[in-house]
Amino acid sequence: MRRLLTSAFILAALPLVAQVVWLQPDHDFGSFHEDMGIVTCTFMGVNTGSQPASLIDVRANCGCTTPIYSHNPVEPGDTIKIKVGYNPSGRPGKFSKAIYATTDDGVKTTFHIKGTVIGASNTLASRFPVDAAPARLSNSILPFGKLLKGHSGAQTLKIYNASSSPITPSIISSPKHLHAIIEPAVIPAGDQGIISVTAYPDQTQAWGLTTDTLLLRPDSNAATTVPLTTVMIIEEDFSALTPQQLTKAPALKLSADLIDLAQISTLPEVIKRSVTFTNTGKSPLLIRSISTPDRAISFSPYPMKPIKPGKKATLDIYIHKDALSGRPMLNSRITIITNSPARPTEIIRVTGEL
Repeated sequence: MRRLLTSAFILAALPLVAQVVWLQPDHDFGSFHEDMGIVTCTFMGVNTGSQPASLIDVRANCGCTTPIYSHNPVEPGDTIKIKVGYNPSGRPGKFSKAIYATTDDGVKTTFHIKGTVIGASNTLASRFPVDAAPARLSNSILPFGKLLKGHSGAQTLKIYNASSSPITPSIISSPKHLHAIIEPAVIPAGDQGIISVTAYPDQTQAWGLTTDTLLLRPDSNAATTVPLTTVMIIEEDFSALTPQQLTKAPALKLSADLIDLAQISTLPEVIKRSVTFTNTGKSPLLIRSISTPDRAISFSPYPMKPIKPGKKATLDIYIHKDALSGRPMLNSRITIITNSPARPTEIIRVTGEL
């Protein structure tokens, strides 16, 4: 009798473990539009244990993902549920999130949700402001800054597939000194790619401020192209010159680096000013480039001949008043690129009031 009582006591002391078997721990929402708002799925499990089971904690690894569940116990053989909502607002592109659940028996389970959000127009307008239907671009200008001959530089921009089908973008026209790569080659709906452009200044005759255009076809079936503009300042690399070579290098001295026209309205329709270039160095001075982005300004002669040591040359600058119409003032620059190691770039400012 004592043995039977002891056995019964031991059995009573053993825990009756509640075992929840989850039917499917992963959910793929596929592709859906951001405008749909919060999307939901439900993870379901069965209490296969011999006593009631309950959820004591469920949490997600991101504030955009919200689990909804009950702490109420579920009887053996019944179903236990976790409803999960994902908020796509402001989150275009692919996503993958984790949800962690703990039942009262201490067992922890990880669930996963994933999908691709096709962004709403208002969200895309801020992140990808350039329309390149069926795609959108983060920018259409690639600023390289200063690049030296013999070196290379790279810039990137993002391309977003705003359609519901995969796209195959391509660069169909590019100057020989610009090399472009688009990755991935095929961009799924609602996903992003990268357009990488590498510039090789040695492969162009250009110097100074240089702008070029690449043509992007957003998809193999697209009827239109989108221009991508590169901007760079190309200069010579003097880093390999020895101290002796530097002492024999050319040097440019300008008679003026500011042309102040004051009251332009009192001046002729075409205003002429001149600046003298003097080579104060010990070898020929090469004027690589003279440029200005202002269409109201022209100059001559250009190109200029090499200037021998100790010699001078004159650059005539013309300001055309008819091209200044509608401006309150003139504040422009003329950029000069030379082979002078000390100052390879010189700036002449042109100012005045209208």
